[in-house]
Amino acid sequence: MNTILYATDCTVNDASSLKYAYRFSSIMKADLHVLHVYEFPPISFLTIQTPENLKNRMHKEQMELLDKYCKTNLKSEFHQKPITTHVVESNSISDSILRLSQILNPDLIIIGMKDSHSMRGYFSGNIANALLESIEIPLLILPNGMIYNTISTIVYATDFEEYDITSLKKLVKIAKPFSALIEVIHVYKTNEQAVEM
Repeated sequence: MNTILYATDCTVNDASSLKYAYRFSSIMKADLHVLHVYEFPPISFLTIQTPENLKNRMHKEQMELLDKYCKTNLKSEFHQKPITTHVVESNSISDSILRLSQILNPDLIIIGMKDSHSMRGYFSGNIANALLESIEIPLLILPNGMIYNTISTIVYATDFEEYDITSLKKLVKIAKPFSALIEVIHVYKTNEQAVEM
């Protein structure tokens, strides 16, 4: 694994996901790219500055926000392993992740789950669903408050499809640095005799 792309909204609730992505990338010896997507609000009043100057200023502020967010939440770890940050203005988080993934070609994309107090889902839709429908890259969705711990077991559900072999090979690459066990399961209906066989 060479490259991991992690997308954040720079909120307090997403801080544990950032730590997880950072520590996971360190174990995998992969470059970590942190993406923050923001939306430029509509200008509803007259200003002295041009819209272009306002956009440039906001972009700079968002870059500083992401840098401070990473330094604050990673603390001393921030200087142990370099990360690359990306700040993008867009009204679609999932499209921005897709565009950057086409450039970086990451081996894994990490996102946090939508917080129950977040308005993100109302405006941008379900990011995970949008990504699952349009990417071929493995996607790791971290629950809120997930604290990094070494991986000991990975469960893979199979339906005996051809693509399962490729997926399992990718999982082996993830499991190996952790010496983790991969458990492969198949669930079938008891009345399906052919499947049971």
